[in-house]
Amino acid sequence: MAEVRTCPVTGRTVIVRPEWVDVPAVPSRAVGACEDCRRPHRAGALVARAFDVTARAHPVPVLALEGDPAARTEAGAVRRDAFGIHERIAGPHVAREGLLLDMVAQRIDALRRDARLRSFRAGRRHVAGGHAVWNLYGLPWEVAPEALAPWRARERSDGA
Repeated sequence: MAEVRTCPVTGRTVIVRPEWVDVPAVPSRAVGACEDCRRPHRAGALVARAFDVTARAHPVPVLALEGDPAARTEAGAVRRDAFGIHERIAGPHVAREGLLLDMVAQRIDALRRDARLRSFRAGRRHVAGGHAVWNLYGLPWEVAPEALAPWRARERSDGA
């Protein structure tokens, strides 16, 4: 089970999912089509569609609507289950960012109806030559964790 941890010294909040360390990275200069076109089977369940923009459940989510969102203190850090929503919003290769941001706004409006979710964070995923992609996170508390991909990249580069 993934969990959210807050360091009592630095105040830094991150989402930790141990099994992500073993997920192989996709080469950035792969031959042929982009990752999304080569691997359509990796797409999650369709949540919403408008024009050529889709919102799907993330195929490897770091947040899930299972577990207990209540905070607990262990080993000096504040920890909680990684409770929430993780969606992936993607457009075509030549998508205008405005279309994707409209979908992000629509999904946030829809997710606000769930009383368990109180804050939202969206981040642009930069993929060279790929689709325009945004990740959307819905959380049950007000303080949003750091962006996940940069944290994962730092941890992998440190050998952790």
